[in-house]
Amino acid sequence: MKKVFTYLVRGLAVIGLFAVIGAASSVAFLAFRAPPELPDEIVLTLDLVRPVPETEGGGPLDLVLGEDEGMGLRDVLRALDYAAKDARVKGVVTDFGGNAFSLAAAQELREAVLKLRAAGKPAYAFSASYGEFGPADNAYYLAAAAGQVWLQPEGLLGITGPATHMPFLRGALDKAGVTAEFMRRGEYKTTADMFTEYEFTAANADMLGSVLDDLSFQYADGAEEDRGIPPKDWFSLVDGAPLTAYEARAGGLIDVIGYRDQLMEEIFSKLGEKAEDVTAQDYLSRRKGELKKSTGKGTPRAALIEVVGEIAQDSGGLPGHGRLVSARETADAIMEAAFDPGIEAILLRMDSPGGSAVASETLRRALEWAQMRGRPVVVSMGGMAGSGAYWIAAQADWIFAGPATLTGSIGVIAGKISGTGIWDRLGVNWGRIARGENADLWTLTAPFTPPQRARVDQIVQGLYEAFKRRVADGRGLDLQDVEAAAKGRVWTGRQALDLGLIDRLGGFDDAISHTKSLMGVAEDQRIVLQSFPGPEPVAKRISRLLERFGGVEASLDKLSQLGAFFEKVFAPALEMLDPVPRLRMTRI
Repeated sequence: MKKVFTYLVRGLAVIGLFAVIGAASSVAFLAFRAPPELPDEIVLTLDLVRPVPETEGGGPLDLVLGEDEGMGLRDVLRALDYAAKDARVKGVVTDFGGNAFSLAAAQELREAVLKLRAAGKPAYAFSASYGEFGPADNAYYLAAAAGQVWLQPEGLLGITGPATHMPFLRGALDKAGVTAEFMRRGEYKTTADMFTEYEFTAANADMLGSVLDDLSFQYADGAEEDRGIPPKDWFSLVDGAPLTAYEARAGGLIDVIGYRDQLMEEIFSKLGEKAEDVTAQDYLSRRKGELKKSTGKGTPRAALIEVVGEIAQDSGGLPGHGRLVSARETADAIMEAAFDPGIEAILLRMDSPGGSAVASETLRRALEWAQMRGRPVVVSMGGMAGSGAYWIAAQADWIFAGPATLTGSIGVIAGKISGTGIWDRLGVNWGRIARGENADLWTLTAPFTPPQRARVDQIVQGLYEAFKRRVADGRGLDLQDVEAAAKGRVWTGRQALDLGLIDRLGGFDDAISHTKSLMGVAEDQRIVLQSFPGPEPVAKRISRLLERFGGVEASLDKLSQLGAFFEKVFAPALEMLDPVPRLRMTRI
């Protein structure tokens, strides 16, 4: 027994070191292991129960840091595209849960599923419960595009309709003696309403109601096209949801009530013993390898640049900083692509709520600079591309958005929250010594003075005018037309098309097709989408991981302290188990 505990203590003492070594090993293993060979007959299995982010997780280091987000949207789209053209793939089974993706993402995936079915590949959708006690409108919108929709007995179908919720903290701030001051241009620029209002303003309610109305009809359109359910019947079903499996089948929403093993048994009985199920991740990995071998050096290239997350001037340069777009780093990537003589066009993929106006202008100028050097720019919008993201997108030669993409929000807001009342209640008096009337403009201990408020308001007005000019110049619109679409209002992609804010409804694959046409490449000809900036070297990523723990020396010191801690905790127990004095354990 003593030996068991001794080994346990020693194992715990070096666990930290193994964690670091494991991080490096996992990077090397995942980077260099050969992908599995593909069988001759494949049933592709796709897991859409887990969240589907715009891009895949950050790689092996992010697995160590706890930031694995699963298979990204574009990888799922690529796997389905390859499967549609691959004779080995005999069908696809997709597992669903709740809303693991936006409606805009569901629309892109739906088009990929329909293309796969048009190529003669049957598609099956399965869920133990679509949302169960949560919403699953987006999940079902996509599942309905499959040829057969399965739902497990006792499962639910949560097509309860779109909704939005917003907390209003003004009352709580009043009680706390906190003041929120924000200057804005555009009555629909409602980002700060949660701090400044007690409830929805008329403008905010009007904007959100319009968006939800359009999304509601997009769900209904999908149900009518995929399941033959008239809009009137669809809305009646929605009002009665969540639905049991038997109610869903009676309403024509699903085809089969059954278990997943029964679905797989039915599929393999049709295909025969040679068929094997292959996950979309493994399939994509192998197909990429096969296609890479067949890609010649003269294959046309386009740059793929991502703007995914909130836009800031800089991200800090550390892994694990979340979805934050560094304008400085991304602008460098755009210029690097424009300098590359082999890059013929730039495809910008966006999924961003916006951010800093200055950072957005940095990126807009980088795109303009690339265009002046003969590189056409195509923008593909994902779930959202509003405010600062639209500031950037307006510079493009062509903009694609999904019907449910949220875009526009042409407006500006700036301000602060200050707590004078709360300090008075606590008996805290903040002294002030400053040089310059606006030296403490952004202090959180006092509200704006009238001159300060006027100055911030003047800056906001200037940025709003600049925003509208950028849109007018980039989109070829009159300022009056831009003003009508502006005022901070958010639009769906379908609404934005009518306003001239985008060029066409379509997803990432549609944007690729248009990029090819701008490059003079035939639709059926392959191009290489080269990511800028390129992937970071493995050694550098490991080094950055160690830096987060204070460097190699500091990391080893912490591991030594960890070993000492475990020995101190477990040594008394070991002495009690064995009367023979044991040797003191060497620490690392």
